[in-house]
Formats: sequence, C-alpha cells, structure tokens
Amino acid sequence: EIRSYSVLILDSAIKIGKRFVEAKELCQKGKWGEWVKDATGYEQSMAENYMKIYREYGGGQLNLGGDFTKSQSIASLGVTKLLELSKIPADEREAFVLENNITNSTTVKELKEMIKSLEDENSKKDNLTLEKENEIERLKKELKNSYDLAERYETETAELKRRVKELEEN
Repeated sequence: EIRSYSVLILDSAIKIGKRFVEAKELCQKGKWGEWVKDATGYEQSMAENYMKIYREYGGGQLNLGGDFTKSQSIASLGVTKLLELSKIPADEREAFVLENNITNSTTVKELKEMIKSLEDENSKKDNLTLEKENEIERLKKELKNSYDLAERYETETAELKRRVKELEEN
C-alpha cells in the first residue's frame, strides 16, 4: 500500500508539473513568478521543480500506464530524489539506481554524493577523450608536415638528378 502511494505521489507531481507547463505557456511574459505565487501559493522555484519532474518523468517518460511498472526502483524514490536523478541522462537513470542500490533509505545527501562522483568520473573521461583527440590532431599535423617535407625533398632530389644528368651529357 505504501509503495502504491509513492507511485501516486510521483504521478501527482507529474500532473502538477504538466499543469504548470501549460499555465506558463498561457502566462504573460514576465508575470510567471507572480502568477505562480498568487494563483497557487507556491514559490516559482517549486513550480519549476514540478515542471522539471514532468519533463523528465512525465509526458511519455514515466507514467502509470507506462514505465512505472518496469521502473519501480525509480517510481518509489520520491520527488526530491527524482529531481537529483534528473541530472543523469534519462537513458542511464534506471541502471544508475540499480547499480548504486538507491532505495528509499538512501538519503538525498548520499544520492548527491553518488551523482557528484559520477559527474566527476564522466568529466575525467571527457578530459581524457579531449586530450586524446588533441594528441591525435597534433600527430596528424606532424605527419602532414613530414609528408610535405618528404615531398619537398623528393622534388629537390629529382631536380638535382636532372641537373647531374644534364651536366653529364654536356
């Protein structure tokens, strides 16, 4: 029963986020924050969080008729943890949750630390990839210079051979 309520909470958060997305589209430019506060009592940052939940987990991403049945590990985590998980690409979240054994007992602080570690690891990989790409480009330029130099020497050698032959014939 508790798990079903967790899914219901997430479903409700998705629906709230969807309504905020729709309302923002109708809201006059520059009046969004004011409208949110006056009409709902929420702060704009909270409305933005609900919108993020909708964009990341609703609208065909996760919903009661779809992936929730396959993704109970994500659906039962709660809104705050889902906001943190939205920092991870959608196609990697389920694996991240399972690999790191993230459950309701995992604190938000622990989750933030896990995500930070993943981001640091990915950043290191990106830096290594960039370094390799730069080294490849440097070596390609060096190789091109070597080819250009070899071609120049070949041309000069051919010219010298031609001149020697010419002198020998005369």
